[in-house]
Amino acid sequence: MEKNRFEDHIIDPATGHKELAGNEEAIKHSVENPYLVVQSNKIPNRYLYYGKSSESTMPWLTIKSVVDHSDENFGFIVTSMFQKKITPEKEGAVIYDKKKAIDSV
Repeated sequence: MEKNRFEDHIIDPATGHKELAGNEEAIKHSVENPYLVVQSNKIPNRYLYYGKSSESTMPWLTIKSVVDHSDENFGFIVTSMFQKKITPEKEGAVIYDKKKAIDSV
């Protein structure tokens, strides 16, 4: 996501998701180190990244980030939000589950 759009749409307390203000690094960490990735059943080139970060202002909550992968060379964050409860089975197909990946080693 372009820096201005990221700041305006996601982390700016006046125009974005005010609860995410101050969570730039936590969002980045949750996308780079997700515990679950789901391919959206509504828009197939969008993936939902679920992660937690000790750098978050609310580390007990999951950060859900929608990442657009229209360009095969990179993805950009469309939006992010805190989630108390996740329901991947309603969102689409699970393509990465950290717990299952670890258990299979």
